[in-house]
Amino acid sequence: GLHDAEDGGDSSNRRYLLVDENGNLLWGDILSVVSAAFYGIYAVMVRVLCPRDESLMSMQLFLGYVGLWNMTVLSPVVIWQVGIARNATLSAFILGCLVLKGLFDNVLSDYLWARAVVLTSATVATVGLGLTIPLAFVSDIFMGREDVLNFDSVAGALAVLTGFVLVNIGQQQEEEETNFQIHQHQHGEETQTRTEADDEMEGIES
Repeated sequence: GLHDAEDGGDSSNRRYLLVDENGNLLWGDILSVVSAAFYGIYAVMVRVLCPRDESLMSMQLFLGYVGLWNMTVLSPVVIWQVGIARNATLSAFILGCLVLKGLFDNVLSDYLWARAVVLTSATVATVGLGLTIPLAFVSDIFMGREDVLNFDSVAGALAVLTGFVLVNIGQQQEEEETNFQIHQHQHGEETQTRTEADDEMEGIES
């Protein structure tokens, strides 16, 4: 009985710590946080370093260099995985689907996301990616899945959509305040320049 109680206590502690027998759940949470941190750093660097005018920098070339870097660094991992899965077969149809998926889901989406980051902000673009939740919800409805029509799903989808709208409103207000400050600064410099010019003219006349 004591042994069962100890086992029950251990299992409850595992559930409390979100850790299974191998510790996979905890490692999964840690890797998720690390991945989100690196994603945030990458998004902010794109926003800060890439100019808005695409004529000054080719976004396609930038993403091409990113892909080349990933291919160079991750090639050993791919070779190792292929060595493990030697018995796996890859048909021409599956290969074609993978290529199409890579072109539309990776190349095109990454390009549009990078442009969204440059034109808006890293926050707006990242929250915009969350719109996949309400869009997936709507697609499930059109596909006839009635089990998704519940209060929790609808509330979650509306919360994501509302958050995206509020983030855009905040971004617009911040840009308006920045433009106003820039205008005020330029107006102050012009006024100071006129004042200095008038003082010089008065000094010459006197």
